Amino acid sequence: EEAIKILGQGLDHLPDPPWDVPSAAKLHERLGDTHASMGHLRDATDEYAEAARIYPTSKQPYGRGDLPKHVQRVEGKTERLQLGRVDLVGLKDGVHRAESIGYAGDVGVELEVRQGRVTDLRLRHKEHIEQYSTTRIPAAILRQQSLNVDAITAATVTTDAIINATYNAAAKAGLKRPTR
Repeated sequence: EEAIKILGQGLDHLPDPPWDVPSAAKLHERLGDTHASMGHLRDATDEYAEAARIYPTSKQPYGRGDLPKHVQRVEGKTERLQLGRVDLVGLKDGVHRAESIGYAGDVGVELEVRQGRVTDLRLRHKEHIEQYSTTRIPAAILRQQSLNVDAITAATVTTDAIINATYNAAAKAGLKRPTR
């Protein structure tokens, strides 16, 4: 509840344009994350929808090319929220690639599937403040055969990028996505 209050205060005290819009979008996304962690799925979905709506309207002087990637990441969170637990089972064999925006650029994933199970998960990234998330998150995904893994504190953006890219690669491998 305290986190929701503080994030709401952030929305009341946004920076000056052109940074007000991307800041508001990030705050709505974090509100969505907070609601999701509390089990408030409807509120989380609403906050994610607002973030996805706001991101493309930013007039920020640089980084505008990444705005569609931010929208895609938020939409991935919404889809995973709708699915509940995302187990990586019954996927098509092969190597499936995808990427998502991370802290220091795109995080690429190569998801290797054999006999319907994930057997390897390799990353391509430039993350530097990642608190070992680039090794711990893929290891947890492999061990659990699921995207429902614990995040790494102080590496939320990198963790989200790895999970979102893996989700997108798994979708290419036949993971069922919710219909819109």
